[in-house]
Amino acid sequence: MTLPASMQKAFSAIDHKKLIFVIVSCAILTLGFYRNLWHGADSNFHGFQLDSESLVIGRLALSQNRGMFTQGALLGRYQSHKREEVNEFQYKVYQEGLNVDSLGFTTYNSQSAGQAMAFGLIQNLSPFSNTTNLKLFKLITSLLSALVFTCFLVWVNNNFGIWPACITLILLVLSHWTVLFGRNLYWSLWAFYIPFLSVLALTAYEQKSEKSLTLTRIGLIISLSLFLKCFFTGFEYMTTTLVMMVTPLIFYAILNSWSIKKLFQRFGISVAVSLVVTLISFTILAYQISFVKGSIAEGFKFIAFSFFKRTYGNPSEFPEAYRASLNSNIPEVLQIYFRGAAFDFNHIIPNTIWKNLYIIDFGELVLIFMIITVLSLMSSQFSPRLAKARKRHIALLATLWFSITAPLSWFILFKAHSYIHTGMNYITWYMPFALLGFALAGSTTYLGTKDCLDYLRKIPVVIRKAILVAFGILLLLLAGLFVATKVKKHELLSQIETAEADFTASNGMKIYLAEGNIFILKENFTSEDINTKFFLHLFPSNKSVLPSNRQKVGFDNWDFMAEQYRVTAPRWLDEHKDLLIQRVLPSYDLRALRLGQFNKHGKLWEEEINIASTHH
Repeated sequence: MTLPASMQKAFSAIDHKKLIFVIVSCAILTLGFYRNLWHGADSNFHGFQLDSESLVIGRLALSQNRGMFTQGALLGRYQSHKREEVNEFQYKVYQEGLNVDSLGFTTYNSQSAGQAMAFGLIQNLSPFSNTTNLKLFKLITSLLSALVFTCFLVWVNNNFGIWPACITLILLVLSHWTVLFGRNLYWSLWAFYIPFLSVLALTAYEQKSEKSLTLTRIGLIISLSLFLKCFFTGFEYMTTTLVMMVTPLIFYAILNSWSIKKLFQRFGISVAVSLVVTLISFTILAYQISFVKGSIAEGFKFIAFSFFKRTYGNPSEFPEAYRASLNSNIPEVLQIYFRGAAFDFNHIIPNTIWKNLYIIDFGELVLIFMIITVLSLMSSQFSPRLAKARKRHIALLATLWFSITAPLSWFILFKAHSYIHTGMNYITWYMPFALLGFALAGSTTYLGTKDCLDYLRKIPVVIRKAILVAFGILLLLLAGLFVATKVKKHELLSQIETAEADFTASNGMKIYLAEGNIFILKENFTSEDINTKFFLHLFPSNKSVLPSNRQKVGFDNWDFMAEQYRVTAPRWLDEHKDLLIQRVLPSYDLRALRLGQFNKHGKLWEEEINIASTHH
């Protein structure tokens, strides 16, 4: 049986190499997101953000029991007799098909719950059990996340070649934040990239077809894609999404030599449409909230409250749980996010001696991208291939450094939210700053390596060997420098072993005082241990050393997050399942200190230490 001529023509027009790349990329990423098959994420993979995801699960259970639009179709949870088990309880209710309406349902009013509506529709059509449906939803989410990243990889392939695209894919697979988010039902990671990919596809199509796009068409596509993002993920990382959305305009403006007027017109329509869509989405959410709050006005009031508690609201007008975040400063918040791990190979490379050697944080990643930026601009004398790709690389690196404003916009504008949610906001680095950096790294590495190999083939063998030896020595020196800056000294171990005092808190955290430091150690730590804020109250022997505003209460208050002062340690700390925190104590004499952790519900644990009694 022969295919119709039209189908034969369409099939022959397909680039089979690119099709294979798409299939392989989707398969690799889907398996990584769904099963963590490539070990891109750590042991927290299965428990990551279950508290957020339980909002979707609770909604699905309610929809199944009472209808999709009950309680304004908002996300939420059934109330549990035990507060600490409320997240797990949602999964039990849904998977076992329990009817627990008598317990009450608490709505989460910050999202329109599009993802839950979509899963609810699939649920109504599915012949499977709820347990199987839950696996199906995670698989669908993983596949959609894989598809959006594959679309970006196709763009990399089209502009820079297959090998840079493959390098970008490998780096993406090893980036544990994308793996952690990739299958989460609440976050629906794929939805954040719809506006970005829509503009990217539009501008790429314009270049290929050589047909100028009208502002009306651009505005229509942006409005539709942005509305879908708001529908599925609400206003999470909204500023990041908006900046990410316009980054393709920078790339094609430079590559195709747009006029300033053309670029600003397209920026203008993007901003205008974004404002309109945001207002429409606000109105829809306020209408949904009105079903539980009583009026649309109450809905808008809640949205305003949510906005200011996440940004720069007056701390005195908010509950105690939010005041520390509202009082935080921008450098403090930025320090947290530049120090977070972009790559952590400790769960990929077993039996490592030094944990910190196998971690690259985001600050170091930014530095690496800076170095690659310089290398990509090498002259034709050193790298003819890089010189030939100069204009495309300039477009990419300009887009890269413009895109860093996407994550920074959230860290700065939503400072209070970023101060609290240090267990998840790192994902904004991939929207799309890290992705573009991976592409630049892939292209520069590939072209530079080819030029180096060509150069080596032309020179005498003796000189070639000498260059290779010199290069090997240079690598060893760089590796030594890297190790020296990453590996913590053995004195950490000796300090803890010879501590002047040690205590064990009620939650199992061990506290050591040694040589003017306080060390906090938790073996087999949980995400709650690392993502819950610490308080450290310092009681001096003489109150006069305190700042004037603290002398009345008699102690200094050093609240902090674990990631701010977390250090790595040798392998003696239980195969990398440890959390070790080091804080340098003040120079003035202390008579006591109080240490613990707290959240919006109150203190989780507390330990008071009398310093005087620790000295013998």
